[in-house]
Amino acid sequence: MKTLGLLSTAGGHSPEDSVKVKGVVQTMRAKGVKPVLRTLIERCYSDAFISRRPEAIQARIRQVIDTPTDVVLSVFDIHADTEMLPWLGQVPCPCLVMTREHDARCSPRLNEFIAKTLPDAELVILDNLKRSILIEGPDQVIPPMRDFLIRHR
Repeated sequence: MKTLGLLSTAGGHSPEDSVKVKGVVQTMRAKGVKPVLRTLIERCYSDAFISRRPEAIQARIRQVIDTPTDVVLSVFDIHADTEMLPWLGQVPCPCLVMTREHDARCSPRLNEFIAKTLPDAELVILDNLKRSILIEGPDQVIPPMRDFLIRHR
């Protein structure tokens, strides 16, 4: 059986949400990606993880800096301009929607909306994490993901 996992995503963006993301892109185009990284790091990782795993943060910063700027900017452009709600109701397979408790951009509220819009979805909200759940919280991601996949194999 086919399944779909939607991790750290959002649907139901308001026009204001898109304007905010476009503002970040505009700042990165004007000043470069590197000056914006500290703000992005603070949005993606909890303070506890930032202080506990500085090597992971530095590796992520290096990864972004080493990525061609046009690629980084195109990811943000897509994020600002893409809305999945119009087609979510057409997804024919079981879906796992997983988000973080403390992510303002891809909030539990938006993910609840996604899960309700999908024909067959389960919602998991992970405690004490921000956006980068696969880096900061793989130990929290793996059990519900494994359970979902086993139940839908």
